[in-house]
This record gives sequence, structure tokens and C-alpha cells, in this order.
Amino acid sequence: MSLDRQAAFERLANNERLTDNLTDVTAKALLRWAEQQLQAGVAEADVLQAARQANRDDIVEVNEVLAAANSALNQAHKAMVAETPQTAEPAAQAGQAVANALSQLIPSVAEKMSKLGQNVLDGAGQAAKQSLITAKIDRMGQMLGANARPRSHRIKRRRGWRG
Repeated sequence: MSLDRQAAFERLANNERLTDNLTDVTAKALLRWAEQQLQAGVAEADVLQAARQANRDDIVEVNEVLAAANSALNQAHKAMVAETPQTAEPAAQAGQAVANALSQLIPSVAEKMSKLGQNVLDGAGQAAKQSLITAKIDRMGQMLGANARPRSHRIKRRRGWRG
């Protein structure tokens, strides 16, 4: 944890008004929660406000304290988002344009991929047929080769008849 976050946690831990309505067990759980929120980068003021709202007499369980603190923190973040004007950043606009372009391209890309896949399957089928034909020709050649006489023998025989 950075020094700023550590100092913020010490300020929260030393503030007795944050846990004066809680039991020791629930107070320790709330302080651990606050420390985790500070480590996660949540603003000290937001964590302080949430811890104040979770410090109630009617809460006796650790789960209830943590739920109240998380609820208060979430409400603070929702209010902050609601107050922030929604401006379209150039990067967001560019991202949206790319998303739109991709959504228009998806059908044509899917069709092209389907055709390519069919071509691959057709090519594989033709290759299988060609290899089958080649295998048959090789077998026929082997059968004929076993029965045929070598060419040199035929040549010698012809020469022998002539001369």
C-alpha cells in the first residue's frame, strides 16, 4: 500500500466515531473492509462516508455491516456517475464506428469462411481420389512389372535374331 493510502487508513482507524456504535468484531471487519477499499484505489472520502453509514446500532452481524458499507459505497458511485456529464470521447466514437463496421462485415466474412471451408473439403476429396487412382496405377504397374521382361532382354533377343 502506498504511503498516502496507509495514511488514509490510519486516519480512518483512529477515528473512533466510525465504529462507536459497533461491537469489536463488527468494527474490526469494517476497518478491514475500509483498508481493502483503500488498497483497491477507492477515494478516502467515499470509504469514510460508507463507513459512517454502516456504523449503526441496529447492525450486529459482520455480514450486515459489510453489506451496509458496500451498499453505501455503491450508492455514492452511482450518484457520482449520474452527476458526471456523458460526453462522447473521440476514442469511444472510434470504437463504436469500428464495432458498427465489424457488425456489418460479419455476415460476409461468415459466408466467405463457409465457401473456403467447402473448397478445402472439396480439395481434400479430390486429393483422396487422386491418391486412390495413383495407388491403383502403382499396383497395376507392379503386377505388370513382375510379369514383364526387362527391356534389355528384348533388345538382346532382337539382335540375336538379326545377326
